[in-house]
This record gives sequence, structure tokens and C-alpha cells, in this order.
Amino acid sequence: MIKRWLCLLYFAGLTGCAGLSELESTNTLGSSEIVLTGRIELDPPLRADEQELHMLGSGRYRNKLLVVVGDEYIDLREPGFDALRNAAVVTLGEDFHIRVPRRATLVYSGGSILMGADKRGRVDYLHLPGKVKFHTRPGDEAIYLGTIKYTRDDFNGISDVNVIDQHTQSQQAFKQAFGKSLRSRKAVLE
Repeated sequence: MIKRWLCLLYFAGLTGCAGLSELESTNTLGSSEIVLTGRIELDPPLRADEQELHMLGSGRYRNKLLVVVGDEYIDLREPGFDALRNAAVVTLGEDFHIRVPRRATLVYSGGSILMGADKRGRVDYLHLPGKVKFHTRPGDEAIYLGTIKYTRDDFNGISDVNVIDQHTQSQQAFKQAFGKSLRSRKAVLE
């Protein structure tokens, strides 16, 4: 399982073919896509020395999170290429704006943080739970998930998950970054 994630990460990193990507411009948003916005935080945040990334190329995943969003739940403990096709790399603690295919129902499957990688191929991940479903409407341009705050214990177990509504601040940051405010609404998470 862990080797599978390692292969997927390297495949995505080397080929740049992770299925989902950050929005670069509102002009490039296709009619069959919507923007998924939000933020993912850890409490406490990662310390600078906490990720031990010693494998060639693994440093690009420092303070990053691989999030998976698709039309059905994907078990991140048994990932396959469906996980890669529905994944985007985002920065912890910063707003993200991910282009996703327009579907009537979307599922946030969670995320994985690469915590350790060495030259022998050993890897360690911190998995963040998801399995959260939400629905889109035909006129939606952007869906706001919220700030998903994962509280972790001393052993990197997730002890609590809270969704914080910062929609107004997120919209203002989006307008500053992209110069145009897409019509966005808050997702009703199931």
C-alpha cells in the first residue's frame, strides 16, 4: 500500500499529471469545470523538522497535502490511479482553488501528507479523513468547502475535525488573486 502511494506520488511529480490542478486564471476555467475552494489546516501545524524528506524530489512535498476529490469515495489507504486522477497538491494552511470536473455529486475523500521518505524507499504518511459528500447545482461556478481543521495528537492520530466558515474572507482573497469573483456558494457537507 505504501509503495503504491510512493509510485503514485513519483508518477504525479515526474510527469505532472495529477488529475486536478490549482486554478491559474478564471479565463482557463472550462464550462465542464467548477472551482472548489477552501483551506486545510493542522492543529498543531507541522514543525519545520517534522517531515523527514530525504528521497530525491520528495522535498517538493514539504508542507503540502495531496487532496482527493471525485464523484465517489476513494479509500486513501488503498490508493490506485483513481486517487491520482482525482488528486491535487495544495499547501497546508493556505487557501486552495482547485479545478474539478462538474458533477452533480462530489466527494472529498480526504488527504495524505508525506511525513517521511528515505533513499531506501521507506515512506510514511499522515492520512486525513474525508468521505464527505456535497452536491453541485447547474449554475455553480465555485463551491466553498470551508476551512477544514484537523486536530492531531502527539502520535499524529486525528482526534477532531472541524469545518470553519470563512467564506467572506475566502471570496475577498480570491478576488485579490484573480481579479474576478466567481459566484460561489457554501457547500452543504454530508
